[in-house]
Amino acid sequence: MRKAASSWNLSACVLSSSFSYNYSIGVCHFADFYSLIKAPQLAPKKDFVVVQIPRLESQSLPLHAILIGHEMGHLFEMHAQISDKLSLPIPPKLGIPLPEPGAAQRRDTFVSHRASWIREILADIFSVLLIGPAAPLSIAELAGTVQPLDEDQFTHPSPIRRLSVMVDLLRKGGFFGVDGVERILGETSALKIVKPPPPVMGEPKSWNDYIWSEIVSILDGLVAECVDVVGASAFTAADWTSVKEVVDALEHGLPCGEGTAEGGSPYPISPAAILNAAWTVKCNGCVGIIDELQLDPNATGSLLRSNYILDELVLKSLEISAIRSR
Repeated sequence: MRKAASSWNLSACVLSSSFSYNYSIGVCHFADFYSLIKAPQLAPKKDFVVVQIPRLESQSLPLHAILIGHEMGHLFEMHAQISDKLSLPIPPKLGIPLPEPGAAQRRDTFVSHRASWIREILADIFSVLLIGPAAPLSIAELAGTVQPLDEDQFTHPSPIRRLSVMVDLLRKGGFFGVDGVERILGETSALKIVKPPPPVMGEPKSWNDYIWSEIVSILDGLVAECVDVVGASAFTAADWTSVKEVVDALEHGLPCGEGTAEGGSPYPISPAAILNAAWTVKCNGCVGIIDELQLDPNATGSLLRSNYILDELVLKSLEISAIRSR
C-alpha cells in the first residue's frame, strides 16, 4: 500500500484502528488540516491515505485480506477514476419525474446511491484480481458477522450480491479448477448460497433492483477496465502453487515468506499467496496446527489457540516476504 501511495503521488499511508467493526480507507488533504490554523498555503501539495481496521480484530491477519484486497481496491478505483468516467442515464420512473416538487433531491439521492454501489463492486472486483479466493472468504467472514447476508444498504449492495460477483469472477478466472479451492469456498457457510449475479427480471421494484440490473449489465466492462489497471499485479490461478507451499509450512507450525527458485536463489512469496494459504488452513479447521501442538481437537480452547498461532505465523510470513522484497 505504501508502494501504491508513492507511485500515485500520495505522501503517506496512515494505519489506525477503529471501534467500528469494519474496514475503511480514505484520501485526506493536508490543506483541510492546515486551514484549521488558517495557514492552508503551508500545506504539503501531496495528499495522504488513512486506513482503518476494526480494533477488535487488530491481530486477525487472515481477516486483513480485506485491507489488502477490498480497501486497496478502493485506492485503485480512486486512482483510475473508473466510476467517474461512467455515463449512466437517470431513470424516468422510481419516483424521479421532473419537474415534480422534490424531484431534484430524489435524483441526487439516487445518483449518490448508484455511485456508491458501483464503487463498492469495483473495489470487490479489484480485490479478487489482487488476492484471489481470500477476497470473498474475508468479506464473507466480516459481513456474516455484522448484517444479514441479503440486506442491502444505501452505501453497499447486500453481501450476497457482492459475493456473487466475486465468486463468479473466480470461476471465470479458473480458480475452481485448482485443487482445493472449490472445496474451501463451498464449505464457507456464507458462500454456500452464492450463485452468479442474475439480471433483474421484469420491472424493477425498487431503486436497489434497478441499480443492480444496471451493474449486472455493465459488469463485463467494469471487469475489463479493472484487469487493465491491475495488469501483471493480478493474482491468478497459476499462482496457487506457492499457496500450497505456504499451507504446508503453516500446518507444521512454521512461517513461510520466501521460496527457493530452481537455481537455489530465494524469492519473496507474495502477500496474496500467504493470505490465501492462511484462509486454506483456517477453512480446514487448523487441523495441522492442532496436531503439531498435540492439542485436543474436540476442545474449544484448541481452536482458539491454533487460530492465535496461525495469526502469528502469518504475520511472521508477511514480515519475511517484505524483507526479501527489498
